[in-house]
Amino acid sequence: MRRRPVTLTKNAATAFSIAAAASLVLLCTTAIAAAALGHTTRGRPPPHSVFHLRLDGRLAAAGDALCGSVHVSRRSLAELSCRALQQTTHRGPYPFVWQMTQTIGATLIATPTASPQARQRYAAQVYQTFRPYAHGRPFWTGLSPSVAGGLRYYDDNAWIGMDLMQAYAESHDRRCLRAAEAILRFQRTGEWRPSDPPDQRRYPGGIYWNVNRRFRPVNATAGTTILALELYAATHAPSDLALARREYQWLHQTLGTPSGLYRSAVDPDGIIIGSSEDNGEGFMIRAGLLLYQITHQKLYLNQAIQTAAASLRRFTPAVLEDTCPAYDASFLYGVTRLTSVVKVARLMRFNRITLLASVTATLKAYAKWVGKHSNPRTGVFEVSYSQGPCRTTAPQAGAAGALILQAGG
Repeated sequence: MRRRPVTLTKNAATAFSIAAAASLVLLCTTAIAAAALGHTTRGRPPPHSVFHLRLDGRLAAAGDALCGSVHVSRRSLAELSCRALQQTTHRGPYPFVWQMTQTIGATLIATPTASPQARQRYAAQVYQTFRPYAHGRPFWTGLSPSVAGGLRYYDDNAWIGMDLMQAYAESHDRRCLRAAEAILRFQRTGEWRPSDPPDQRRYPGGIYWNVNRRFRPVNATAGTTILALELYAATHAPSDLALARREYQWLHQTLGTPSGLYRSAVDPDGIIIGSSEDNGEGFMIRAGLLLYQITHQKLYLNQAIQTAAASLRRFTPAVLEDTCPAYDASFLYGVTRLTSVVKVARLMRFNRITLLASVTATLKAYAKWVGKHSNPRTGVFEVSYSQGPCRTTAPQAGAAGALILQAGG
């Protein structure tokens, strides 16, 4: 579940006072200037100082070094797409933090053969890049969706925490680990509480969408579950595993369906609504897989496989082409992570082969579509998206991520 951009509509009134008209012109001028710099966020205009806060190219330079590790063939489309992605954060205003997480996440999956020095440099820049979104506050207070500030979202912060943990896994930069621990501390403030309003006491559990504590979506809750499990694997803090188990159980029992797919959220009236997008299903696959790897309880693996099989039937390549590439890459990352375990798991041979074949076919077909719509000389993905969060850097991030996953075989 993602927020949609707010649009302003003109009043049909035919007359304005001179003072009102002047105020409207001033307001529109300010909004247009802010939008040009990518800083408008949820009705809160950016402070003047953020107009001078711009990317310095260090993240892009460090990321470009990692792109060279995608060794399929010399200047393969996967490598070119990865390098094109770095250009989206080379210079200029900071994007919304969710778009930034997609760029960083897609780049980090290109690192398996990169040198330790390249990984360390990129991890350092990941940490530094996220700091402006904290506005000088500790990470445990939560990061804002924009360097201009704004309402803090738990799904955004889950993405940030997962990127930090991936950067830590690749580099062992303990600043990333400490920052991820702080993010999880913030995520705990988003847990459902018995003291919540009466309408929200149905289906107790879950993580809220933002600090207004209204919706409890699959993405915020599953993302927090993954972050807690990744931290537990690194630090073995019992409270992290307890949180992950608690929220995973809530997701499975409350938003899960007999098919293995998940609903979207519990709304402010305590009603279960919607169907999860493909990245939400990918999150649940990853959460079940991590729980299996940590606890060795096959129930979790079986649930992840059921969700993967149902998701692959629902999100065919044709369907994926009509959704945000960043969501698609997140989903494909989840199912490819699962295949590495399924290959050696003691499953019925037929079930194992069927699932692996389905994942391979879907990834191949989707990567082919991405390649068809990417510039063969520059790697730039040339399909644009104007609605929802899938704009600016997110489509290129998803395209690069899918091509890198396919290149990794």
